[in-house]
Amino acid sequence: MKKTLIALLAVITLSAHAEAPKSAEGIEASLREQLGKLERGPDAQEKADTLFKAAITEIDDYLQANPEAKDKLSAQTLQVQLYNASGQDAKAGPMLVELYKQVPRGKEGDLKNAIPLVALQTHSLLAKGEKKAATALLDGFEKDFAEHPDWAGKPPRCCKA
Repeated sequence: MKKTLIALLAVITLSAHAEAPKSAEGIEASLREQLGKLERGPDAQEKADTLFKAAITEIDDYLQANPEAKDKLSAQTLQVQLYNASGQDAKAGPMLVELYKQVPRGKEGDLKNAIPLVALQTHSLLAKGEKKAATALLDGFEKDFAEHPDWAGKPPRCCKA
């Protein structure tokens, strides 16, 4: 009963903020605002998970209404992050590799979407004890963005396995 009420509250809250499908950025901003209002307590994670799941549904609706959206990759990247954050790793895993293949690379590459995708994929590989695969992924990432002005040929220390 309690879980149902929390889920209903999250859906109503998200619906009140979203008369029509937003952008990926709008969905993320709304979610961040709602998460910022969550009170700490024993059920805070459960409430956050409910918000994550409602945001995943909102992204699905947005992408269905806007199949050619300019921010489709950003929406899908956010969705993968939410799957991961809500413990739905089985859904996130297969999407990570496919989404990273879509990320523009090089000097004009899309680091904003590449970084979380590679971070989640690396974390998953390391959790399974696949250090060589994680290192290969990070080496490939470094090569993919070596010419990007924000990368400047020097990956942050945090990105080494």
